[in-house]
Amino acid sequence: MSEPKRYDNFQYETAGGEYVRYEDYALLKSEVQRLENNCDYLDQKLDEEIDKSAMLCGQIERLTDSITAGYAITPDAKPE
Repeated sequence: MSEPKRYDNFQYETAGGEYVRYEDYALLKSEVQRLENNCDYLDQKLDEEIDKSAMLCGQIERLTDSITAGYAITPDAKPE
C-alpha cells in the first residue's frame, strides 16, 4: 500500500488523486496490518498441518506394507 500525499490536517490525497479522511485511512491501514498478521498465522498453521499429514501418510504406508507382507500390526505378533 503506497503512502498517500498529505493534503491537510483532515485529508490525504491518494495516488489516484482522490481524497480520504485521515481517520478512515488510519483505520484501513490498521485493518490491512491485522489481515496480514492473520495470513501469516494461517500460513504457519497450514505448514504444521501439512507436516502432520505427511507424517500420518508415512505411518499409513508403513502399516499397509506390513499388512501386505503378512506381518501383524502389534509388535509382539509373529509372522505366519
